[in-house]
Amino acid sequence: VDNWLDDEFRLFCLKSSPLSPPILLEHLLKIVIAWGVEKAVSTFDDGTCLEGKQGFFQDIASLEGIVVEKEIQAYEGVRLVPFPYQTMFEFERYFPDLSIRRYDLEHNMGKTLLITDRPMLSIFRNPSDKTFEEISVNTLPFKIDTDTIKFPNSKEVESFRQFFCQALSLACNSSVQIARKWWFSAEDEIFRPFTSGSMGYSPKLFGASVKAGQTEIDEAKKLYDILINLNSKTQGKLQIAIDRWIKSHTYQKPEDKIIDLAIAFEALYLPNDSSEITFKLGVRASWYLGNDKTDRDELLTTFKEFYKCRSTVVHGRKLNENKNVIIKGESIPILKFITRIQDRCHQSIIKIIKQCSEEGKYPDNNYWDNLVLGDYSNSLILG
Repeated sequence: VDNWLDDEFRLFCLKSSPLSPPILLEHLLKIVIAWGVEKAVSTFDDGTCLEGKQGFFQDIASLEGIVVEKEIQAYEGVRLVPFPYQTMFEFERYFPDLSIRRYDLEHNMGKTLLITDRPMLSIFRNPSDKTFEEISVNTLPFKIDTDTIKFPNSKEVESFRQFFCQALSLACNSSVQIARKWWFSAEDEIFRPFTSGSMGYSPKLFGASVKAGQTEIDEAKKLYDILINLNSKTQGKLQIAIDRWIKSHTYQKPEDKIIDLAIAFEALYLPNDSSEITFKLGVRASWYLGNDKTDRDELLTTFKEFYKCRSTVVHGRKLNENKNVIIKGESIPILKFITRIQDRCHQSIIKIIKQCSEEGKYPDNNYWDNLVLGDYSNSLILG
């Protein structure tokens, strides 16, 4: 025992962290008390074998903006889980401990959890000089079916969450964001360290939630694969539009939604071009989204009315929510009009993402000029 109790023992999780011998003994004693000596002996034996028994803990994020009715596996080791409405016993499976405020539990009821299984080594293992980061992905206790999804550290988990939530937002036409996040390892695991986890809260604005099923998750996976494989320059340009579009779906004033959508559209259609923005954006978006002259004409009118709203807002005036917007003889309430603009922005983002994937670059001003002027005359555009 004296030889075993030295400071070479480490907990291997995302990186090595020293655990003192008393903490190790305390955990082993808990196993003895809860499950008996035989279980403790086998646990210790498994955890000190040369290869080091591996297990996993879970990174958990509580999502706003999406509701799933049953557990859906997005990838091997990554799943979306409906948070239970049932007993306190079920909560223990998902939360690090029950000492958190009851408000936090109740606030998460009916939400969706994004759970990522992550590998870790036994707290009883005396590791060699090979660190966790050097272990081959092939030796992990679970497989990921896409080469681009590997989670050897917290940074990669956070990156996955960011892009996957954006992909979910686009697939569901909703604002999918992380409200809370924590990690969890079950009490009966030999991999459990001296503390059971942590929970954080992100004070953001959230919007309404929509239901999602396997179809939406599959679409999100396709969009996720495109987003993470775009070059950094293209990715950066798209981030502005996606972030602002998502923000426009949160609970905020109509004036703020207008500003966010205007920024999103300008990022999409006016790269490095700040002249005649109202005209250029309307024409470019109309040609890009429209199917025929009638459709493009209606779109052009829509964008002109949208920029009238934008002008009202940026000059410090409030929108008159009782005043309707007239589009080709149709009277549209302002809030419904904003929803229509959000849908056009969503349509634009999806189409440009897929175009970037196919062509390997973001459409520049030359592309937009050729789209508008290449095969058609100015008189047709303005007519």
